[in-house]
Amino acid sequence: MPATAADALEHGAPHGAAGPAANLLMIGQARGQPAHVSRLGIKKTFCVPPLRGHPLRDRCPRGAANGRADRADDGGPSMAERETWTTDEFGSSHEGSIGVLLPDGTVPEPAFFPLSSGAGGQTTSEWSVYDGRFSLTPKAHALRAVCSCGWTGTEYPLDWAKIGEQNLRVAARDLAEECEAEWWDGHTTTVEKSAIAVPEDITDLLRLVSEKIEKLAQQSPLAAVRAARLLEVTAVRSSYWPAHDVRAKTSPEEAGAALGLNEDDTLHLLARFGNWSPYR
Repeated sequence: MPATAADALEHGAPHGAAGPAANLLMIGQARGQPAHVSRLGIKKTFCVPPLRGHPLRDRCPRGAANGRADRADDGGPSMAERETWTTDEFGSSHEGSIGVLLPDGTVPEPAFFPLSSGAGGQTTSEWSVYDGRFSLTPKAHALRAVCSCGWTGTEYPLDWAKIGEQNLRVAARDLAEECEAEWWDGHTTTVEKSAIAVPEDITDLLRLVSEKIEKLAQQSPLAAVRAARLLEVTAVRSSYWPAHDVRAKTSPEEAGAALGLNEDDTLHLLARFGNWSPYR
């Protein structure tokens, strides 16, 4: 049997195993798990047990690699793997996750689980490993939704007297669902409303084109792919001069606020549309 959570990563653990070792194993399998893709956004699942399904998102199947390290932007000081959520439109500018608070109100350091072989280990800030069962991880006091933009949600204290020896991911699933719902239904909705408005006839037209392509895909997938490609070409052509006008007349801060993006993502978006290097 693996002696530590990191050993579980190295030697494997049975499906459905409980405890931090199993949690970390599932997180470590991120490189073998595809991003969750839906019409609204992406959820990197890290092979964790799914929370109650959000009405606007489906769960993804197992598949090709897509894991990566995500910054602990709720005040954590370094890079670590954990489950994150992004929307299609706002991407990494608003990358949500479940954050952890300690009793003194601080954010814990990412947990590092060394392998017994000495060949590295696993670093994670996934909320479910902070159960105090390993000396390497403190016990979480509360959970909250956090976002890469700096937004933080409601704090939900953990009742350890009730949790007892249960697996934290299972015992606190309801609180985790509250955090996730607050980010999807609250924060991202606020960001969308704060972005510059697009005329309704344009949004209706885009919605209609999307529906038409989806319908076409049922009859001819190849024709649907070509239609999507033509839509992509049209988008590139129609955004070229607007991108140059924005670059000439609007500051990156103003453009970012209007688009719901951070400054770096704004500059890269304009550069892609305007066909110039974002580094010049």
